[in-house]
Amino acid sequence: MRFSIQREVLLKPLTQVVGVVERKQALPVLANILISVQGDRVGFTGSDLEVELSANCIAEKTEDGEITVPARKLFDIVRALQDGSVIDVSVNAERVTVKAGKSRFTLSSLPANEFPTVDDLDVIEREDLKLMKPGSVLIDVAIDQGGCMETSRPTTHSQPTYIVDEVLHYCVTNMPGAVGRTSTYALCNVTLPWALQIANRGLKAAAQALRPIAHAVNICQGEVTNRAVADTFGLKYVEM
Repeated sequence: MRFSIQREVLLKPLTQVVGVVERKQALPVLANILISVQGDRVGFTGSDLEVELSANCIAEKTEDGEITVPARKLFDIVRALQDGSVIDVSVNAERVTVKAGKSRFTLSSLPANEFPTVDDLDVIEREDLKLMKPGSVLIDVAIDQGGCMETSRPTTHSQPTYIVDEVLHYCVTNMPGAVGRTSTYALCNVTLPWALQIANRGLKAAAQALRPIAHAVNICQGEVTNRAVADTFGLKYVEM
């Protein structure tokens, strides 16, 4: 895998996906971003197992392939290079080489097939229930997003549970609704600082300055700016 690209062109998708990657991860590969080259298009994906962000750009002198590299290291290298630099990225065995002018950097890598996607984490299969003791309890906190277990189905606060293969399932949608007053205070405490940033700066400036705000915008001026939403509904995706 290899590609050649202008610094400014590469920095934009890296900036979009690196915010979801944390330095300390239970899975080492989640400290990396997935780089995929197909034709002249280079894709970048970051994930924390809950949120997956993707972005892409056009490059030259490409060779198809996939690899994962440390997200923060690559981002810091690209950001530190001079404006107008042409960056060459190539893979040799398990090492990724980044070159720009007289500068040369070598990064470790992990195979692309070790990088988990949100779809990979979609279900605990029904077969897995056989490994659990009768009377065990499964709580699907992802049920509002479709659930993370094959045997999940939405339930209500009035009829919250059901049993499959002797395993009790709790899959209530809007779980915080059970303690509405408390959860409202909690939600407002978390969201108010971001709302104030938007109010004080304006949406565009706040999104440019703060990546979490940019990632949270689904639709802006009638255009879908969230790739997952666009893919789900078959709509055109437009970068924020």
